[in-house]
Amino acid sequence: NKERAIEICRAIVEEKLCNELSLMNGIRADSVDEELAQWLIRAGLKYLMIGVEDGNESTFNLLQKGESLDQITNAIQIFKKLGIRVEATMVIGLPETTFETTMRSLEFLKDRDLHVHWIVAVPFWGTELYEYAQSHGRLMMDPQDGFAHSMVNYPPLIAFDTPEFTAEERLLAYETVNCMSENYHFLAGPNKDLRHAADRISRRAAILDPEHAEQHHHRIREVFCLPAETAASQPVHQQEVTQIENIPTTLPKSITIE
Repeated sequence: NKERAIEICRAIVEEKLCNELSLMNGIRADSVDEELAQWLIRAGLKYLMIGVEDGNESTFNLLQKGESLDQITNAIQIFKKLGIRVEATMVIGLPETTFETTMRSLEFLKDRDLHVHWIVAVPFWGTELYEYAQSHGRLMMDPQDGFAHSMVNYPPLIAFDTPEFTAEERLLAYETVNCMSENYHFLAGPNKDLRHAADRISRRAAILDPEHAEQHHHRIREVFCLPAETAASQPVHQQEVTQIENIPTTLPKSITIE
């Protein structure tokens, strides 16, 4: 509700309640115009997330978000023009998607110059995605276990797949789009040795995006606050070229949940 949001912003300004405001859980793009954006800035807005979910029109429409990709693009442009840091969240493995459509989503975001966080869809019980996973693919674990896993863990939680978008492809997509988006911390995993994690991600980046291997290597070390080293000092092993790193050699069997 735009009017209610402006009323809250006005109260924050009048009562001097905060100096910096971040909207980590996003904002509905269909409610955004320059008036609302200006009030949010007066209230201290410095950063916000926008849930794009998927950059393909056909997939986006299946989500029934009640807003359009054009409205999301407009909201992004308004906030960026006013100097606000805007980031986007995207979901891999939504209904009717494939590895190729995921790469097209990546292109949609590149055109908008955004930092992006990519996660893998989990079909929780009672959702339309759960029904889709049961009817179109295979459940590879109890979706309720997803509550016990971080959505940004590495390797990511892959709870289901489909013939059109296999588990291997979903993992490769997760690695590729997060690498291309310089969202390297989503690829670090639970390893406490940041140097080891950075070296592993650099080697994967050299395989996934060889044209920009050196750039990825330096950005990865910046992200993990490590001293600069040349990418040439990190050899790429043939085994890493021929298989996706950290994928189990045998995938879990599909399961049936009553």
